[in-house]
Amino acid sequence: MLLRAFILAAAFLSSGAFLQAGTRDPAVPDSKYVDFGKEFPFVLKIKALEKLGDNAVGTIGAHCGSAVAIGSNWVLTAGHIFPEDNICGGYISFADKEREPLPLDIIVVHGGYPKSGVGWHDIAICHTPADIGLDFYPEIYTDFDEKNKVCTMSGFGATGTFTSGYGRSGDGLRRAGSNTISGVDKSVLICEPSRKGKTSLEFLICPGDSGGGLFIGNKLAGIVSYISGPPGGKKPRAVYGDTASFTRLSLYAGWVKAHMELVETALSMGETPDNPNILKVEP
Repeated sequence: MLLRAFILAAAFLSSGAFLQAGTRDPAVPDSKYVDFGKEFPFVLKIKALEKLGDNAVGTIGAHCGSAVAIGSNWVLTAGHIFPEDNICGGYISFADKEREPLPLDIIVVHGGYPKSGVGWHDIAICHTPADIGLDFYPEIYTDFDEKNKVCTMSGFGATGTFTSGYGRSGDGLRRAGSNTISGVDKSVLICEPSRKGKTSLEFLICPGDSGGGLFIGNKLAGIVSYISGPPGGKKPRAVYGDTASFTRLSLYAGWVKAHMELVETALSMGETPDNPNILKVEP
């Protein structure tokens, strides 16, 4: 297919624990995080579709999470939402259940994920032929000054507190909170829950947030990737002592722009895919 050839050509031109909404400061009511989440309508739900048989398709429970709309037909999410085996597409849906889910017709996963290892290239861009229909879409943060910046983050899924850890499943509500970016490691931004010097809505990611967003001001600076426990192999529960990692979008802004433009060019030439394209492309 010509569309596939266009996307693969662009590859040469462009430059822990995986997560499925977040844990919070135990001193702050959950309702404040739910209310804050309403200010992030561009954070959506996303699910991958799996081939179950000759003519059967179903959703993959472990490969669902959150995504961030960055244009009327585009979302960014985590690459690990779309494992290679048996994936045949996906869809995005809204917190407003009156809106119908939108199918994804093109999914471009960074070709360096997961072969480069945890902490590298956990990103995918997804196209929907339908108009997402929002009034605002965040731009990608392109400065390399993220460390020590106060940020906000939002997603769907499990929740809990920094002392209890997250529960086994989420309630489907979008939550949002704040934190401070404490560092950079490999291609990810790092946050951790603080007892002192904490932000007003201190928050950390957990299952359900994968592919959701980390924001500096009104710009999208990171995509939720994974959480890690302290040294010693303790399972991360998004509690005090754990850290959260977000794909650092300042490193991937060129990759995202180039592949969006390439797909849009191909579609404008009538190269509409018969079935969802799930492509892995190198930087």
